[in-house]
Amino acid sequence: VIYASFKYGSAQRFERGRLFTNLNEEKLSGLVATLRPNLKLSHWVTQDTRPERNNEKWINAILKIQG
Repeated sequence: VIYASFKYGSAQRFERGRLFTNLNEEKLSGLVATLRPNLKLSHWVTQDTRPERNNEKWINAILKIQG
């Protein structure tokens, strides 16, 4: 079982010398499809809980190998 969380969106960006990859449902599903055919994906979107970032969203995912 793997848990992952990505900032919600569809672009990559550089910030302070670091590369960040944002994902939405479509991009997350496409990424998972390239990994392994028998992965079960569960995902949900949450709001950032930090007061100064309450307008930002995150996509959370749980991946589990089936079979």
